Amino acid sequence: MTLPLTLDRARASGFSRYYTGEKCARGHICDRLTANRTCAECNREDVLKRNNARYAASPAFADETKARQYNARARKFRCEGVLGGGELEAVRRRQNNTCTCGWEPITEFDHVIALWKQGPNRLDNLQGLGPKCAGIKFSADHREWHATVGLSK
Repeated sequence: MTLPLTLDRARASGFSRYYTGEKCARGHICDRLTANRTCAECNREDVLKRNNARYAASPAFADETKARQYNARARKFRCEGVLGGGELEAVRRRQNNTCTCGWEPITEFDHVIALWKQGPNRLDNLQGLGPKCAGIKFSADHREWHATVGLSK
C-alpha cells in the first residue's frame, strides 16, 4: 500500500498518514500523521520522552502501565489472573528490591511460567529481575518459544 503524497489526499481517502518525502524540522524523512501533520518519528520520540518523564516522576504510574501490558498479553494467551500496579510493588517488597540472583536491583518483572506457556498472570507467578538476569531469561524463553512454534534453525 502506498501512502498519499499530500495531507488533503490522505484525509479525502481516509488515511491516517501521508508521505511527502521531505525532511521534518528534526531531519527525519518518514510519513506524517494527518491528525496533526507531525512526523511519525518525532511523534514517537515525543511520546517516549513524555512517558519516561511520567515514569520517573511516578513509579506507581510505571507499575500501572506495566500491569496493563501484562494483562493485555495474558488475555491474548487466555491466561487466568489480572494484575494491578500494587502487585509489582509487592514483588519489590517480597524480594527487597533485589533480583532473584541477589546481586542487582529489580529493573524488570517476569512471569516464572511464561504467559505463552499458560502461566498464570498472578503475584505468585511474578519475579523481579535485574537487567543481566532479565536478558538471560528472555533469551532462554525466546529460544524455547521459537523451537516450540517451529522457528528455530
